[in-house]
Amino acid sequence: MCAAVDDLQKQLAHGGVDCVADKVAVKRFEDGLARQDFRRHGRGVCHAAASDGLNQRFLNNALFHVEREFAGALLGSAPANAVR
Repeated sequence: MCAAVDDLQKQLAHGGVDCVADKVAVKRFEDGLARQDFRRHGRGVCHAAASDGLNQRFLNNALFHVEREFAGALLGSAPANAVR
């Protein structure tokens, strides 16, 4: 029983230190956020535009690929003199 009590006392003693350490870490995190200039990042709205452009290119590439495949299938059955 004494060993269990000693172990519990050690855990409680360290629990207070952990709690203080957590509070200090949260305070430092909040202070760090307060010092950051989020307006500068606000000008980076181009992230969304760049993403939209990238998605549009993927869509265009897929669409053009399907069109090429379809045209190839259609032209493959056409007479040779019709394809120039």
